[in-house]
Amino acid sequence: NGFITRLDMYMLEEACRCLADWHKMGYPAVPVAVNQSRIFFYDTEYLNKLEEIVRFYAVDPSLIILEVTETVAMNNLVQIKTVIARLHAMGFKVSMDDFGSGYSSLNTLRELHVDEIKLDREFLSFQTESWRDEAIIRNVIHLANDLSASTVAEGIETEQQLEFLKSLSCDIGQGYYFCRPVPAADFFQAVAKLR
Repeated sequence: NGFITRLDMYMLEEACRCLADWHKMGYPAVPVAVNQSRIFFYDTEYLNKLEEIVRFYAVDPSLIILEVTETVAMNNLVQIKTVIARLHAMGFKVSMDDFGSGYSSLNTLRELHVDEIKLDREFLSFQTESWRDEAIIRNVIHLANDLSASTVAEGIETEQQLEFLKSLSCDIGQGYYFCRPVPAADFFQAVAKLR
């Protein structure tokens, strides 16, 4: 029913509000990733809405990483490429979220110039040490590096998984091993203690 677009814009605004508040308190800027529905890529007002929000909160667009799933490319690839190019021109970064969760197409990576590839948690769900699993993960990370895209591994829950990804030069890891999801205020308090 299109409600997801209202939710996504609300979350984008909340992220900008947090970034603006942290900046006022003197904390260093950190990028924040925000999920975006593929519906936006066909909305003629989408880019204007984004610009309006970041301008209102005086947030540098480079601090916002817009996460889209690889299904974004299922329909009008030319339209999607145009929107991503305009997002880059505005200063935003674009991440391909949940890569590998469905039918991952190398053509999608070839056509869409994304800044980041987030490996779906399923890549780490294997229970046995399979050389096939390791080969796939290693080569996806290598491919992302060749495409000048950073890599994020989702679903890290153990030190063994972390060390495995470090050995493959994965750029960023996220998962319960580091922290479970928390409200922004709790995150801020945890970071404040580290200062």
